[in-house]
Amino acid sequence: MRVDSVHYDNMQNTQVNLITFSDIYGCRCPTSCVFYPKDAMSARTTSPTQLQRMIALTKEAPDLLLRDNARELLLATQTPIPGLNSTPDAETFLALSNCPTVALVVKDLRGWEHEYLKFRHSLLEQFLGSGFERKETIQVILAPGVIREQFPLQTMHITALTTESILEDDVHEQCEKHSTSIVVVVVPVSKKDTDLDTWRSIVNAIPTKSVVYVIPTHMSDFDHSVMAVFINLFDRIKRDHGEIVHVSPEEIVEDKQHRMLYLASEIMKAPEYWLAVKEMLEKKNRPWPQFQLASITKSNENTPQKTVSTELQPSSSAAPTATRTEGWDRGWPPMRGRGNGRGSHRGGSRHHNNGHHPYRRDGTSNRN
Repeated sequence: MRVDSVHYDNMQNTQVNLITFSDIYGCRCPTSCVFYPKDAMSARTTSPTQLQRMIALTKEAPDLLLRDNARELLLATQTPIPGLNSTPDAETFLALSNCPTVALVVKDLRGWEHEYLKFRHSLLEQFLGSGFERKETIQVILAPGVIREQFPLQTMHITALTTESILEDDVHEQCEKHSTSIVVVVVPVSKKDTDLDTWRSIVNAIPTKSVVYVIPTHMSDFDHSVMAVFINLFDRIKRDHGEIVHVSPEEIVEDKQHRMLYLASEIMKAPEYWLAVKEMLEKKNRPWPQFQLASITKSNENTPQKTVSTELQPSSSAAPTATRTEGWDRGWPPMRGRGNGRGSHRGGSRHHNNGHHPYRRDGTSNRN
């Protein structure tokens, strides 16, 4: 490969202008690849820059695409042409696509790398959809009143706010320290308008570029009389700017006999509750990246959390069996065999034979 700088005098002006071009005569493959415009296959070249000029020139002069004019096209484009567009377009990159070193070649030409990356991005977006290159990241903010044990997830960035916190400053500081595409805000069950003001302050302190998920905490123990008020407050959590997604307490949990979330929450443990929330978000086409349940106990609150499987194991339906000595605690001896003792009703009479009882009712013994 060789790169030359070619200088041209613009003779149309009285003042001489020097226009500098860069030319590349071959790619970076051990054996140079051969390129040609799709409609002029006879005009073959190893130079990516000459290929670009041929494509640009044939758009200005379509007659050069004729097979008989292939030599003229090659000769006319051997060196840069003043006034001709030197920016590669989609057709140029597609014609270069058989070369595996194109990504390296474009780095040597001014303006080519930008156009190459833009065209490649448009191709990926066309076939993979928008947002394919975006890596979702997440952090969690627990509003005042949410207990940490109600959120048994292992998250890299989690902030538990207190009533003493300067909410806007703390939230803004955390979001600046850990810039994430998603911010989960967990709120407690409440009927206070002042709490609604707090929740609004939190979501509005989050940068606009982040999507906010607002989710009620695990509702295992709450006053049913306040739920209607809480739902009304929850639905009124809004952002002044930016996107917000609500997981309402009234959303339906299908695998819990289509109960509403707040009713299903009463019969679910915290891990199962958050799995249900994750499924609801997925139905809204909202991801929860790096979702991992974690075991949190009093003994390990200050130690690194242990990750557990997100698949909940079904509890055994078998009743526990009694131990050998369990019966003595209840005031009766353990059952033995199938005889006619007190512990069995099978294989023998249910009534004692007074004639063989060791003691008579009058308290005297019939033993000799």
